[in-house]
Amino acid sequence: MTASRSSTEPGEPESIAGRLILVALALLCAAAAGVAVVELRGREHDTIKSTCERLAGAIERRDAQTAERFVSAQYQDGRGLNRTNLLKQLFVYLDAHGVTHVTPLSIVVHDDGEDRARATARLWLAQADPPPRGERDAVQLDLAFKREGGAWRVTSVEDWELPTEDFDQPDDP
Repeated sequence: MTASRSSTEPGEPESIAGRLILVALALLCAAAAGVAVVELRGREHDTIKSTCERLAGAIERRDAQTAERFVSAQYQDGRGLNRTNLLKQLFVYLDAHGVTHVTPLSIVVHDDGEDRARATARLWLAQADPPPRGERDAVQLDLAFKREGGAWRVTSVEDWELPTEDFDQPDDP
């Protein structure tokens, strides 16, 4: 009695069909992995945007303890400020100018590699909400982020004032 083989010879139709199924499964797995990466990036971007918004809220309330949670202990910027000095000087500036509202208008997040990102945030600093024309400072901030202990924290900020009319125009998608 001869044993029969369960597989067919190479080149036979069942073998080609089996290979096509394996290739299709591999492509589906690769596509699913790509979707997972895109969704993860989307979630990370949303988390960074939320961090910016929550930090703006803490700054508006002058809540240094909460603001510190969003700023890295390793914070260092081009002005030579560390985390503690940054928050102190920021609160002094806002109080001296009577700023009671910190309103984020747009936040765009950019990947900077593993566990690092940048965000460009446009916001208004004003004495009223919504801020009337001529009674607000338009500021654009470039923030660097690093994931520390599972949370995204600001590691540096560079800023400059822009004309308020720039912020009255819709952002490009």
